[in-house]
Amino acid sequence: VAHAGILVLLVILKDAGFTGVRNLVSTTLHRKWRGWLDNQFNQALLDGNHTHFHAQHGSAASGIVAPDNIDQRIQESIKDMTGGAIGLAMGVLGVATSLYFIGENLIGSSVEVKGLEFLGGYGTAVLAFLAVAIYVPLNTWIAVKLGRLLERLNVRMQQAEGSYRSELITFLRRSFHVAASHGEDVQKSMHDRLYVDIDKTWGRLNIVNTSYTSFELIYNFVGARIVAYAPGL
Repeated sequence: VAHAGILVLLVILKDAGFTGVRNLVSTTLHRKWRGWLDNQFNQALLDGNHTHFHAQHGSAASGIVAPDNIDQRIQESIKDMTGGAIGLAMGVLGVATSLYFIGENLIGSSVEVKGLEFLGGYGTAVLAFLAVAIYVPLNTWIAVKLGRLLERLNVRMQQAEGSYRSELITFLRRSFHVAASHGEDVQKSMHDRLYVDIDKTWGRLNIVNTSYTSFELIYNFVGARIVAYAPGL
């Protein structure tokens, strides 16, 4: 009974303690970082040089193109970027700690491999590290390729959504003029045209997301069932 109680206590400590604290730290860092970046953007936009005005018009003489959907970049892009960066950092930290503890365990339980006697008692450990050294970089390269495609599609999706939302906001602000000129049909066609871009980009994004999910499942299965056990066979 005492051992069972200790086991339950350890599980609670792990889930409510380490996991909970880690989640609280990462979400707090996300919130603080986004707040800091939001403040930096607002200070830059609302400076004495009227940047908020100039940024929306660009400069034809110098070839500077005005950035699209500034409001979306401040509201959504900052949030997504900070969240993604923190998630990546937490993942790298998790991999580093796993490598340390798992590597220590592999070396401690390593045995001699027939045909590789020159490695001594480190035979299975060397084979395991070799399998990881080949398998992980290859799949990382594939993941990077898919990730870049996802990044481009996500940016394109944000642009399409921002353009559609911006047009809706503009339309509602000048709804009197649209009503007075009976321009509803023109406005409908404009909305339809803008939404087509959203729909096409969304479709491509779904395909790439599905491909990435399938790749991740295959990667985890091969890593857990083949790469993890093959060196010891």
